[in-house]
Parts: sequence; C-alpha cells; structure tokens
Amino acid sequence: MHLGLSAQERSRQIGMLAQSVEFASLEDHCPCIIGGDFNDWRSLLPPVFTDILRFKCATTRTSGSKHGILTYPSFSPAGSLDKIFYRGGLEKIKSRRCRLPISRLASDHLPIIVDFEC
Repeated sequence: MHLGLSAQERSRQIGMLAQSVEFASLEDHCPCIIGGDFNDWRSLLPPVFTDILRFKCATTRTSGSKHGILTYPSFSPAGSLDKIFYRGGLEKIKSRRCRLPISRLASDHLPIIVDFEC
C-alpha cells in the first residue's frame, strides 16, 4: 500500500483498512502480510499494527528495535518509510533491503526483501 503524506490522512487510511470487510473478516491465525510505503517519518504507525492489530514488524533492523530498514531516498537511504507487517503463523527468517544497483534507479525507495516460513 502507499499511504498519504499527512499524518491525518494516514490515520484515516489505516482505519479504512482495519474496518474493511476483507480485513475485519480475516481471523488472526490466517497468514496476512501488509506492506508498502507508509510515509511515516515519525514512526507513529507501527504501534497501531503491533499493539492494536496484533502484527509483528518484519522491517525492524534488530529484534525489539524501533529503527527500521533504511529505504528512502534510494540514492542515500536515511529514512525507514517502507514497512512490512505480518501475522497468522508466519515466521520471519530474514529481512533486508535490495542492494542491486538498478534498484537505486528504478524508484526513489529501495525494495525490501523478507523471507517468511509458514
């Protein structure tokens, strides 16, 4: 997903996601992955996913850390705007940003690669 630039817009978008029929009918034990450009410079949204919606974050640099994988801007990453959250029996094996040179040209964000196991 690609969330808006204002904090108010992002909060509204997450509320729409959480209240959608598709998401609301998904039981906690069913595998679910939500990811994309959260545009969340102040890292206000992760607690919504982890504390309220019961997800784990696959894009923190170390376990228990609040610091995410740096992906923006692609030419010299300083921000962790891109996040991946998961739940429902999935286990994160490894997460990292893509280091292929073409990635820096393809987008202003670097891709994140996460390996999961069911």
